[in-house]
Amino acid sequence: FERWSGDVAFDPARPTATRATVTVQTASLRLSPSVATDRALGPGFLDAGRHPTIRLELSSLTPLGGERW
Repeated sequence: FERWSGDVAFDPARPTATRATVTVQTASLRLSPSVATDRALGPGFLDAGRHPTIRLELSSLTPLGGERW
């Protein structure tokens, strides 16, 4: 994806307070070969025409031990 933005708030001392938002412009996907891009953006997969943005919202992290979350 060529066009995306994100905002992350992470404090290792308070992982359950972690917040993140990533927004992707669906049509900015680029694959090689380009025919794969066309298929991925089409109605059978991402359907970029109906869904111009993809948004991920993270509301917390769970510690798994060490530096793993």
